[in-house]
Amino acid sequence: MIQDFLKRILSRPRKDRPRENLDIVAAAMVFKDPENAHCWELVRVGIQTKKLGLGNLERWIAHLRAGNGMGADEFSIDIDEPPAVGRVVVQILDDMRTCPALPLIEALERLREAAERQEKP
Repeated sequence: MIQDFLKRILSRPRKDRPRENLDIVAAAMVFKDPENAHCWELVRVGIQTKKLGLGNLERWIAHLRAGNGMGADEFSIDIDEPPAVGRVVVQILDDMRTCPALPLIEALERLREAAERQEKP
């Protein structure tokens, strides 16, 4: 069933696929920590609302690794404490969630790598 869904999505014109692919990959990610899973829901909203995508994902990761937050319109990921030991605050509009920084940053890196593999012909 999932295979059929992926085939249907991937058969769409290429210009329509990157955001959908990124969200499909993001939806499949699993977290051991419920706090990170809770934050990840907002990351997916950022993808679905086109605030976070393949075109800017590397920049988001670099900012977060450097200990800086970043935002796009009403979506933001801010470093609450240094990323190696601290926490991030993920926010869209008035929904704000906090979780350990390093696992979230690593998840964004895995997301980028997986989505890039999906995009290769």
